[in-house]
Formats: sequence, structure tokens, C-alpha cells
Amino acid sequence: MLITQSLIEFLENKKVNIKNLKTFLFIISTFIFTTFSSPIISKTTIKDIKGLINAKLFLNTSDKKINNINDVISDFTDAVQNGIVDFNKLETIFSNLFNITVVDPIENLIDSKNHKTFSVKKDGFYGELFEPENNRFPGKALILCTGSDGDFNMVRSLSKGLSNNGITVLGLGYFKVKGTPNILTSIPLEYVESAAKYLKSEGFEKIGMWGFSAGSVYALLSGVYFSDLLSLIVVTSPGNYVFQGKDIPYEPIGKVDPLKIVYLMIRDLEPNFVHVYEPGVTGASESHYIPVEKMKARLLIFSGEMDHCWPSDKASKAIMKRLKENNYSYPYEHISCPYGGHVMTPFPTAMDIITKASRDYPEEEKKYRKQHLEKLLEAFEEW
Repeated sequence: MLITQSLIEFLENKKVNIKNLKTFLFIISTFIFTTFSSPIISKTTIKDIKGLINAKLFLNTSDKKINNINDVISDFTDAVQNGIVDFNKLETIFSNLFNITVVDPIENLIDSKNHKTFSVKKDGFYGELFEPENNRFPGKALILCTGSDGDFNMVRSLSKGLSNNGITVLGLGYFKVKGTPNILTSIPLEYVESAAKYLKSEGFEKIGMWGFSAGSVYALLSGVYFSDLLSLIVVTSPGNYVFQGKDIPYEPIGKVDPLKIVYLMIRDLEPNFVHVYEPGVTGASESHYIPVEKMKARLLIFSGEMDHCWPSDKASKAIMKRLKENNYSYPYEHISCPYGGHVMTPFPTAMDIITKASRDYPEEEKKYRKQHLEKLLEAFEEW
């Protein structure tokens, strides 16, 4: 194929040192793991990508081959079962391959035994409650969820970080945790409703929700459907339409071209799915957009102009435009960060390594994180 040949020529001309190669392998492998069982990508295409990696990316150094691709793929496949990524297995694989360990700076400080836990079977939702030692905002609480990685450790990490700053946080797992769907489809919004009703029963008068990436879609929809329960919505790297779902009207995502994605990730050394989601930002059917104007909540949006995972900055601007056109009566604000990437969170995470913005502009990222936290605390003060 011409695309494959162009990609091979690009790789041969690209003088990637081993340090950059390690970073890229982390990124490209993550993409492949999560697509092994995807119905969108054919087996033939996956085979082609495997062959490409075997031929061009597992290079010889000092006359010694780094790894046998078949053994590595076997390990990778073992780490992915039924579309669920076992991040603990992947961490072991990468540690053995490259002597790299990705550590969440907050996660290791968390002991789940010290927090009240919830299950779908007993409580109607899966989560953990993080109560601050110094509660700066009595009667106010925040439900928090993350994105399509489905890693509850990130939920716990960010929840702990916010509770350390005086906010009561209920970290919510909405898929890939016990009692929830294994893949990101047909996720019940009722998890949020049950969590919010629990907080109400505990005396919290004001309840908000914070969502990142795919979790932002979940948070915005929850704000629409449970407008009498949620009065503050904070989203970071958001989408503005529902995609590939059921029950709630949804927009089919754009055509997935795996080789194009691989090419872009090699070029930029980060995941790049903008072309898949961008058509829907302004071209989706009206019924597939999230009707954010139906919320009854203060809205705070964070996005990075260098987000290449999906077009969150354009989606954020589209949300702001929609609110303005509908004369939205609640406060709403969009903070767009010129050197921000996809992981626009108030604290460092294990995901930071995957984005070019995080690697190339660490000082700007620190400023954005600080601004995110300050804006969030300010919203809690005024709420």
C-alpha cells in the first residue's frame, strides 16, 4: 500500500534516538492494546501494523536485538482481554523492556481502607468518598470521573489531590470497575444520579461534577439530565456531542484510518485522533449535540490548543457559542491554554508522558495546573 510505503520511508528518514524511541513505543503500543478487540479495525489492518512495528521499530542496537516482537505481542495480548487493558501487566512489560516505571505522584499516598467505598450492587454506583481533613467548603461536594482509560487509580489520585485542598470529592467509576460495563458504551447516567442522591442524603446542599476527556461528555450529559441535582459542572478537554451510543441520540464517529493514526503518532510522538472526532464538532446532527443550555449549573471549561487526542479546544468553543446563542443564564467560562495538551488536570498524572505538550512545555503545564486548581477553588468559593 502507498500509505504503508510512505510510512516506512518516513521512518527510515526519521532519525529517532533510543530515548525518543522508548517514548514512542509507549504511545504506539497503548494505541494498539486498546484496539486489539475493536470492531472498527479489521484483523488485516492490525496484522499490517504489527508487521510494521516488527520491521521498523524494534531496532538493533549494539548488534543486539532489543526484543522478539512475537514475544512482546504475546505479552501485550495477554494484558488485553475482552477490550479491558490490565495496566499493572503493561507497567511490568514496559519496566522489563525499557527499565521505565510510570509512577503516579499522588496515587501511592492513598490507602483506600481510609475511605468510604460504594458498589453498584449495594449503592447504585461504584466509588470512593474523599473527605478533607480541613473542609473549606461545608455543604458542598464534587463528583469526579476521568476518561476513556477507565483507570480508577487516576480517579483516586485526582480526588485525593482535591480533597487535600479542602474539597469533599466522591470519585466515581463508570466503566471497567466491578458492576459496570467493560467497554465505554451504553453507560448508565443513573450512576451519577445515585451518587448525587447519596450526597444529598448526607446533607450536602450543593453538588457539582468534574469530568476529564470522555468523562467530560458524561459530566455534561449528567448536568443536562440531572439539572436539579448538579449545580456546578467542570470539564477538561471536553467533547460537545454524544458519539457511538444507544438510548441517547448519538453521532457516528469519523472514519478510523489506523495507518494515518500511526503516521501521526510517529510524527508527533503522541496519540492523534483529531481527524476522527473533528467532523462532529460542527457537523453533527443537531439532536446529537449535548444540549448544554438545559443545565442549571455554573460551567467551567479547560482545554489545550495542543490537544491532538481529540479537538477539545474547538469543542469547548462550540459549547460556549451554543450557550451564548441560547442566552444561558448561569455563569460559564472557558480557559483555553495555548501550550496545553490533552491531560488538562490540576495535578500531575501517569498519563502526562503521552502528550507532546506535557513533554515540551513543562513550565507552562505547571502554570496551567495551578490556574486550574485556583479557578476551581474560586468557583467553590462563589458557588
